Amino acid sequence: MRLDDEDYQAKIVALAAEVAVRKRERDSGEMSTGNLARDRRSAEDSLFTAEWQLYMAREDLDRALRARSAGGDGADLDKLRDARVKADERVDQARNTLRKTLNQDGMPSPSRGEVALTAARAELSAAESALERTRIRAGSAGTVLALNARVGEVLAPSAELPVATLGNLGQLRVRAEFEERDLGKVRDGQIAVIRSDAFQGKDFEGKVSMVAPSLSPSRISQRGPRKPNDVDVLEVLINLTGQTPLLPGMRVDVFLKPDQQSRGGTQRAASAN
Repeated sequence: MRLDDEDYQAKIVALAAEVAVRKRERDSGEMSTGNLARDRRSAEDSLFTAEWQLYMAREDLDRALRARSAGGDGADLDKLRDARVKADERVDQARNTLRKTLNQDGMPSPSRGEVALTAARAELSAAESALERTRIRAGSAGTVLALNARVGEVLAPSAELPVATLGNLGQLRVRAEFEERDLGKVRDGQIAVIRSDAFQGKDFEGKVSMVAPSLSPSRISQRGPRKPNDVDVLEVLINLTGQTPLLPGMRVDVFLKPDQQSRGGTQRAASAN
């Protein structure tokens, strides 16, 4: 998702031109002498080149993604993703090289032209970072479950209404809450049976993948009369086995199969994630 970025794009163009002017002034003016100073200039130039290549790689990938969304084939997306990853790696390498160079003993002070170029590059880097913040990227592959923004709308940070909700439908989990009296009946790896009112007479199998280390207030709203909301519960995550017709947000009932050490319990409330 891309926010309005025209002002940021224009600023980057102007600052890139400023950097080019400052570099010419540095190269034609008086510079610090000695091998250490030359090593520093070379490391700084290499880092700037790597950062600029990373910026261009991101822009190329974003353009290709927009073209695919508009009906393009997206044949080069894998190559562009690889190019962005490699550009990111080159930036890390260049930063490490510059850090080692600056830590050498006897490093001379930079000249006035070198300082001016460093300042111009820093402004350009800040503008590139500001532009990157206008891109809302998914942390991992998944399916868009809800989109709460449209073209032309104004966005504001909100925990209650996120811009988009994504989920991995290939591996659904059930978030269940057990009362304190059932603590001794729940263990990691335990087999669970999940039932839903939407699929009467059908059981779905799962396995407990996480048991919270402590009790906490309930996060799943209760339904019906006499449902306490001031009772702390134990949160448990259950991985569903195989593909199921269950959907994110559905309310389900969870039953844990007993083993030799414990007897099965049932949840207060649960929902598919």
